[in-house]
Amino acid sequence: DVALKRWETSCSWREMRRVDDILEQPHPNFEIIKRAYPSILLGRSKKGFPVYIERPGEINMQMLRDANITLEDLLWHYVYTTEFVWRIVEPREGHPNAKFITILDLKGVRLFDLVGDAIAFLKNAVSISQDHYPERGAKIFIINAPFFFKRAFALVRPFMAEATLEKMEVHAKNYQQALLKDIDADVLPLRYGGNADVSGDDVPWEQLMRYSVGKQLLKSGGVLTGPKGEPDEASTEGLKRFVAEYEKNRKEEVLQKEYL
Repeated sequence: DVALKRWETSCSWREMRRVDDILEQPHPNFEIIKRAYPSILLGRSKKGFPVYIERPGEINMQMLRDANITLEDLLWHYVYTTEFVWRIVEPREGHPNAKFITILDLKGVRLFDLVGDAIAFLKNAVSISQDHYPERGAKIFIINAPFFFKRAFALVRPFMAEATLEKMEVHAKNYQQALLKDIDADVLPLRYGGNADVSGDDVPWEQLMRYSVGKQLLKSGGVLTGPKGEPDEASTEGLKRFVAEYEKNRKEEVLQKEYL
């Protein structure tokens, strides 16, 4: 039975990679990866799906190399983020909202960027998504697709399932109305035709993920990775202050709700 074999393979992968307790593991590379590879857990679509934006054209591969971040580290972070979505943001497995919309913004991507670790990461991320989260994708918007996209996409297409390809929309430009069909203007960032003035750091889900990472890292006695791969005590102290401030604000919100 194909479905049973896929399930057994996924269970084996989760056990081998310790995916079931990944959110309880320290993630010292979190902040350096977030700085080098912009992404946002934005909010919900009109149908209630979580919306996730990635901007590979702004990835700073030199920053990652300088910090000794490997391809395996990037894939671990990808799985960490995915598990955060399905266990914290939308944990209701089988619920109609338990799917997400991805916006892949290719603005700034150059042809020679799509070699080495960059294309290897893309292939592996596609494989992880299809093999272990097959029913979780609602739609994939590829926007600002460069002129060479079709040629470059041919390198990845053989690794993609037909069901995944059917969920994709590719736009070189004039994508704003397509996005607004699925995402309210108050959620969609200004740069994509919406009204939301967001940077990423001020998005509630991003703050919650940073808090979760910080809580586990501090609990383990770990230290954030610095720009040269060294232990970054200063950034860790900043994360510690953020965790304390986040908990303080959350307690105040609870008290206000109880009072009202």
